[in-house]
Amino acid sequence: MKRKCKGCICEQLAHLMPGTTVTLFLPDPLVLKLACVDALTCCVRGINRLGQLIVVDCCKIVSFRIGEKVKLIAYESRNEDSQQIYVIRPDGTGKKNVTNNSNNNRNPVWSPVASKILYTSIVAGNSDIFVVNSDGSGQTNLTNNPSLDFDASWSPDGSKVVFTSNRGGSINIFKMNADGSNQTNISMNPATDREPTWSPDGKKIAFSSNRDGDFNIYTMDPDGSNVTRLTNNGTSNRTPIWSPDGSKILFLSIVAGFREFFVMDRDGSNQTNLTNNSSTNRTASWSPDGSKIAFATDQDGSFDIFIMNADGSNKMNLTNDTVFDASPTWSPDGTQIAYESRLGSDSNIFIINVDGTNKHNITAGDSNFNTSPVWQQS
Repeated sequence: MKRKCKGCICEQLAHLMPGTTVTLFLPDPLVLKLACVDALTCCVRGINRLGQLIVVDCCKIVSFRIGEKVKLIAYESRNEDSQQIYVIRPDGTGKKNVTNNSNNNRNPVWSPVASKILYTSIVAGNSDIFVVNSDGSGQTNLTNNPSLDFDASWSPDGSKVVFTSNRGGSINIFKMNADGSNQTNISMNPATDREPTWSPDGKKIAFSSNRDGDFNIYTMDPDGSNVTRLTNNGTSNRTPIWSPDGSKILFLSIVAGFREFFVMDRDGSNQTNLTNNSSTNRTASWSPDGSKIAFATDQDGSFDIFIMNADGSNKMNLTNDTVFDASPTWSPDGTQIAYESRLGSDSNIFIINVDGTNKHNITAGDSNFNTSPVWQQS
């Protein structure tokens, strides 16, 4: 039998020992533990993180890397003295305090293009936006202003940051370069504008505002122009979250006293109640491919982590326990979810497979109160 092709990447993979972990770029990364490489049919077989056998046509592999670049999880960790930002590997090793100061540090946000983390640091009642490298170096106060600065979000290319500030008397949205220079008020409104988040294509910033009465979701261009109101349903709408492809916006809306997750197209059309469970829903995130949404809800009694399809169908209780579970964040390959789990005065970071298996505590033995995990995506 002749080989399907010659000189393709399978000839290089064939030299690796079975059991070797490789990252295949298709071009999206796929991590497999090699089972075998068949040069005659030009395919590679391996096991993914869910234990599934995957067969890949070698001709579709653009490149590969031996091993896997470990994507870290950042989280908040509080003790009696302060609150710090830590990073940890998904296997629970390599835990490091990257802020390591006497302030209260919260809301870590990974850079989309580098191993940098934005966070809010509070000292003596004042909050500023800081940035730090994932190894703890380069800790820098970006805003350095006597007003309250918070709600930081990166631009898709990592070159700029939007944030909320009460400087000037009103709570408005500001933009600055990633080094903290050129801080500019882009919303310029006497009402409250906050929760800015950049669209994946960089063309729009979604935010919440009470400029027309109730809080609603708006978008504007990055320079503050073309402000458009997207929601107008007579209730409070908050916390916009862009889908990975930028075509939709997830948000929280109050319905009959309950917080429900809705989704809409980026122009505000097709607003749909996804959770629709007459329960309290909170802290959601899109899967990397945009096909699913993880969220926390108390619809079964205690707060659990659920996943559902992006259209609200096929809801599944992943954690299904009696403790408080919240703040889900997806692994970059979409196979796992990290979240916080609280029992009494203890709170730890757990990871679970998206099929509900292999739930485990990655901060076990830590006496700190650990919350708000965010998985590095790039």
